[in-house]
Amino acid sequence: MKKFSPYRYRIIGVLAVLALASLACGGLLSQPTPTPLPTATPLPTPTPPPPPTATPAPAGATMIIENASAQTVCYVYVSPTSSDTWGDDQLGPDTVIGSGERFTLTDIPPGTYDLRATDCDGNNLDLRFGVVIDASGFTWTIATSSVSLTLENQSGALLCFLYISPTTDDTWGLNQLPEGFRLSTGSTYTITGIPAGTYDLRVETCESDPSIRLSAERYGVDLNTDFTWTITP
Repeated sequence: MKKFSPYRYRIIGVLAVLALASLACGGLLSQPTPTPLPTATPLPTPTPPPPPTATPAPAGATMIIENASAQTVCYVYVSPTSSDTWGDDQLGPDTVIGSGERFTLTDIPPGTYDLRATDCDGNNLDLRFGVVIDASGFTWTIATSSVSLTLENQSGALLCFLYISPTTDDTWGLNQLPEGFRLSTGSTYTITGIPAGTYDLRVETCESDPSIRLSAERYGVDLNTDFTWTITP
C-alpha cells in the first residue's frame, strides 16, 4: 500500500477553506461592486435680462393750411427759423390749395419755423416768421389781410439781402430777396403777403464777406398798409 504524506491532507484542507471563502465572497476572481459616483446637480440656467425698452421718437406735429384768400396756393415752404433757405415746396408737383380749401401737413418736427405760401407764379400770398409748431399742432389761415413792402434802391450800391423780422424776434431770419438777385440803383423790388404787424427791417450790399457789407436798418416799422422803404446813401 502506497504511503501518503501528511502534508497532503494539510494542503487539501487549506484548499477547502479557500474554496468556502471564495463562495462566500462571490468567487476568487469576482470584482467588488463599485460605489456609484454622486449625480452632479446641474447649475441653473441664467435668465438673460430683458432688452432695454426703446424710447419712442417724439411724434411729428400737424399743420392745417386753410386758404381763405381769393388766390390758389401752389407752393408752401416750411423752413426752420435757424435756416437761411426756404427749402423744398411741401405740396409737391401735383397738389394745390384752391380758395376755400384746406390741406394738412404731418410729421413736422416740433420747433420754430418761418412759413411762406405763394401763388402759381411765385408771388407771396402769406409770410409768417418765428411760428412755434409743437405737438398740439398749428392752423395756418392764409387770408387777404396782408401788406406789401417795396424796397427802392437809391443808395448807389447793389443790394442782395433784405430781412423782415417781427420786432418780437431776436434773429433776422431769412433773406427775402431771391438767391443770386441783385437790386441795382434806381430799381425796386416788392415783397407781398406780409401779415400786418410791427417789424424790424435790414438790407445789406452784395460782398461775399459779411463783415465788409454795407447795411441799413429800421426798427419798429408798423406795416399795417403797403409800405415803401427807400435806401439812400
